[in-house]
Amino acid sequence: MTSAEKEQFTASADNGSEKASKSRPDGNRVIPKDMLCGLGPCKPIAIQFCARMGIFVGAYSFCGLMTSVLSMYISSQITTIEKQYGLSSSQSGLLLSCNDIGFLLTTLLASYFARKVHIPRVLWLTVVVYGIAGIICSMAYFVSRDFVFEQAEHLSQILTARNASNNANYSVAQSVPSRQYPMCNRHHQTADVYSLPRNGSTCDVHGAETSFGVGEPNRYTHLAMAFIAVGMILQGLAKAPRYPFITTYVDDNVNKKNTAMYMGIISGVGIFGPAIAFSVGGLFSRHYVTLQDVPITPRHPAWIGAWWLGFVVFGLISIVISFPLLLFPRKLRPRPRGQKALKSDSGSTFQRAILDFLKCLFRLISNSVYMPLNASTCILLFAVAGMIAFGAKYLETQFFIPAWKANILLGMMNIVAASAGTIVGGLVVTKRKLSPVACTKMLLSVGCLSLVQVALGFVFGCGNADIVGFNTK
Repeated sequence: MTSAEKEQFTASADNGSEKASKSRPDGNRVIPKDMLCGLGPCKPIAIQFCARMGIFVGAYSFCGLMTSVLSMYISSQITTIEKQYGLSSSQSGLLLSCNDIGFLLTTLLASYFARKVHIPRVLWLTVVVYGIAGIICSMAYFVSRDFVFEQAEHLSQILTARNASNNANYSVAQSVPSRQYPMCNRHHQTADVYSLPRNGSTCDVHGAETSFGVGEPNRYTHLAMAFIAVGMILQGLAKAPRYPFITTYVDDNVNKKNTAMYMGIISGVGIFGPAIAFSVGGLFSRHYVTLQDVPITPRHPAWIGAWWLGFVVFGLISIVISFPLLLFPRKLRPRPRGQKALKSDSGSTFQRAILDFLKCLFRLISNSVYMPLNASTCILLFAVAGMIAFGAKYLETQFFIPAWKANILLGMMNIVAASAGTIVGGLVVTKRKLSPVACTKMLLSVGCLSLVQVALGFVFGCGNADIVGFNTK
């Protein structure tokens, strides 16, 4: 076989697709260039067996899993980030919202231009951007690294001195009061009781302020917020093309009856993203932020977990495993007969493209089925987003457990709930062969049950934790 013939080698199209553009005299089929695996002119024969939807789904599933982990990881570490930089809940909520801000900026345009770009390469770019965004978020720690090491060294010195003291009444609160908001002042009433400076309440000296400035704003607070906000916005920009592009690519290259199966595999793998984020985030939280040995435990109020470690690890993994996506072809099977080719962007003006986009947008807005479904999804996400963002913080403050334990509990809950819901829902729809209307009724029933369960929280719940000096005479 000559070199020219090798470039036009034969292969079977994926999933029983139609014949390629033409046939060779020997009966074999010639594969068009846009159906060959490779990058640029490098398209070796050895990798052409990868031009199958099953292999593409496997490659993208791991990438989608890592992007899902990166999306949820900040929620598992938000209380630790608040503590290190003295952020309020409104500030941390703003950082979490930056992801959605980036998403909203590009989602409509990304959906419209899905069939006009090389989808596998755009998906590769989104995964790389996700990885870079994670590393950018971790830079908030590295720019304040010297300050954190000074804080850890100061902490070790004070606690070492405390342990060496033979005075039973010695307390860190006597040596290092809070820099900005002291819980107790130095004018003690008895040997073990200090008085609060404003409302006259008392507190135990051994439970007094021992944070060494932890939890208070410092000179790196605004810079850290800027790095994390940029990283979250980049994540949102990269998140926008994922679902419309992957759905379009799968739907255009397999038989319609198999689209749901492949999308189910991708979604099923991605479900474990939040569980991994919270579980691994809990493990990282058990290590001190500087990765040094310090004389305190995760239950100490001055403990700060290694929140930045997950951003670096998952960011690098995302970048590394994304490269196989570059090698997949623009399409995996020829266009079915009778389907018109899309017009090239070069032959249309920018004004025409915008006009077509607005027309498509108007048709969607005026769809009486699509818009109510969108509205219901938005309302559901209002509740889910708040629970994911502040669920760990609630567990920590209400039940007095360390951050790592709260994250692991939420991770286990996500694994059980998401896996069971996906499997049971898929089995019911498949076995009962539910129609779209029946699926909508099932969603309504499950939604009502969920509403009742959540409403029980207003009846059966925990009381407020006791706070020294709050609502007391």
